[in-house]
Amino acid sequence: GSNTIQGEHNRYWDEETKYDNPENVENPHIVEENDEIASAILFYANDTTTKNAYITLLGTLPEYQGKGHANTLMKAMEEKAKLSGMEKIHLDTEINNTKAIAFYSKNGYKIYSVEEKVHMIKEI
Repeated sequence: GSNTIQGEHNRYWDEETKYDNPENVENPHIVEENDEIASAILFYANDTTTKNAYITLLGTLPEYQGKGHANTLMKAMEEKAKLSGMEKIHLDTEINNTKAIAFYSKNGYKIYSVEEKVHMIKEI
C-alpha cells in the first residue's frame, strides 16, 4: 500500500481525543502503510509561556522500522512546533533504551538530565 502522513484530524484519533479544551490538545501524526498505523508521534506544542514543546510518544511497529517513518514524523512535528512559536522540544526516554537515545541524538537532541529517565532537549 501507499504511505500517507495524516495530521491532527484523522479517523484514528478524532473519536479518542478530547477537543473540548483546545489549549490542551495532544497532536497526533501518523504514517500509514498497508492500511495500518506503521508509526505515530504524539506531542504538545502549546505552551506559549515557556515556548517548550513535548514529545510524549514516538513509536514504529517492528515490521516497519528502518524505513525512515520516525524521521519523517520528527520533521513534521518539529515544523509544527516552530509554526506554533516553540523554541525547544523536550522528551523523556528510558535509561536503557540506547536505540532511542541514539536516534534522538542523531536528530539533534541533547541529554539534559539523567534521573529516573533520560531527559533530552532540542533547540529549534
